[in-house]
Amino acid sequence: MAIVALALWLVWAVLAAAAHGELLPVSSPYVLSTLALGGGVVLGDVVSRAVPTAHVAMGVVALVALLLVATLVSPGVTGLPLGYANANAALAIQAMALSGLLLVRVRPNRRWVLMGAVAAAFVVLALSRSTAATALAVALVPVLWWAAGRGSAARRAEAPSTASSRRAPLVAGLVSGAAAIAVVWLARTDEWPSGLEAALSTARHTLWRDALSGATSHPLVGVGPGHLAEVSSLSTDVDLGAAHSAVLQVGAETGWPGVVLLALLTGTTLAWASHRGAAAATIGSSAVAAFTVHAQIDHLLEFAPLLLLLGIVVGVAGAPARSEQLDVAEGERPVAGRGRGPGEWSRREDRSLPG
Repeated sequence: MAIVALALWLVWAVLAAAAHGELLPVSSPYVLSTLALGGGVVLGDVVSRAVPTAHVAMGVVALVALLLVATLVSPGVTGLPLGYANANAALAIQAMALSGLLLVRVRPNRRWVLMGAVAAAFVVLALSRSTAATALAVALVPVLWWAAGRGSAARRAEAPSTASSRRAPLVAGLVSGAAAIAVVWLARTDEWPSGLEAALSTARHTLWRDALSGATSHPLVGVGPGHLAEVSSLSTDVDLGAAHSAVLQVGAETGWPGVVLLALLTGTTLAWASHRGAAAATIGSSAVAAFTVHAQIDHLLEFAPLLLLLGIVVGVAGAPARSEQLDVAEGERPVAGRGRGPGEWSRREDRSLPG
């Protein structure tokens, strides 16, 4: 279903562009970010199944280290690696979530490395000075703590679906939907309270109002992908070329059907991340919710590397883990009556691993 949602989303963007007599360029975020998300899910699934957890953990630590070095070398609003501080902060949140997924699976004596990665991600957040991302990261920490407490063995992460694993995507979906509705409501409001205006900025208020106007004036196919400037009074400022809200930008550029497909894509992504057990489902759903909430008040959909990492988190959350202790995929055990040398494993039919 997630693949179908991705395909529908991409097809609708192509049709919205065609309705305005244009071809959707390959460089469009509607193409690159969509492919990045889908590719990330596949990559995360394959890596989780095929690569030993300890090796994946080292890769995540290296990723966070590179992110930290890039942020230290090039701080500020246009800092590396993505050229936008808030996007860098969103990248750090996804790295935290990926670290949390691995915390559930690695041996307890190796957790300190991943905890160090989470701490380094917080340093990136501090350097990025993103208030929204920092708040989301603080909310994510208790989730990681709870999930890690469920046990370090991969079989705990892959336990049969529970009420917690079913609630996780539902809660995340409600939070994401509430954020989108709140932004649309704020865009319809002529005057914001002074405190809210100061927190979100007058420019963002104007951008949201203009984007909503574009979606209302062109409800079926919008003004066309990449043409938000046609309805924005701030289009002369290159730094304000985006609506700084996913739901409003998509609505303005692809119409309300595009918004419906965006909601469908979010829902199927949550479902993909949430069918492997309570710990993985909660972390995966929280990562998706953190991104979608942040994307409602900032422009993040344009950053394909960020969508790639989000996809990897979703893919890892939804895939069966390898047992670090046995270095084989979870669900395999030694062949009865044989030695336990390399390669001497068979598929378990209906029993869990002992112990």
